[in-house]
Amino acid sequence: QEALRIDLWTKTMPLDQMKVFFHQTLVALSGTFERATDDQKMAATMRDFCDYFAEKLELDTGNTNQD
Repeated sequence: QEALRIDLWTKTMPLDQMKVFFHQTLVALSGTFERATDDQKMAATMRDFCDYFAEKLELDTGNTNQD
């Protein structure tokens, strides 16, 4: 069974904006997952992946929580 989804980008969206869009979507899904399941450990794992994703794409997320 597939979930309903709506893709909110356009063919003219620049690649750098697309990368930021995906990152923001993943961060939002992490919060949604935590609220829906109360699984704080997995939500933290998802947020860790979001940090990794942003690092690999060299996104400036404003996150000052650097190791």
